[in-house]
Amino acid sequence: MPNTIPISQIVRVNPGVLAAAGNAVNLNGLVLTHSTSVPIGQALVYADKQDVISTFGAASTEAAMATIYFAGYTNCTKTPGALYFAQYNTVPVAA
Repeated sequence: MPNTIPISQIVRVNPGVLAAAGNAVNLNGLVLTHSTSVPIGQALVYADKQDVISTFGAASTEAAMATIYFAGYTNCTKTPGALYFAQYNTVPVAA
């Protein structure tokens, strides 16, 4: 066995998390929709799933997306702040 220097004599590891510099990051999402509830050329912002439900309806795809989005993910440290919806058109529309 060759003579070696233990790594602990050179490096000391202190497990931990460094504080982030600056302000906390907000989680904002964007959904493109075919719904005409969103005016052309605008992005509407929603703070929670109830706001989305009031615009698109409880049975809408947009409401289902908002429910999943605002729930966050398992063991998350930051929850979503806002969800934007913008109309996506597959055919030309007037400005």
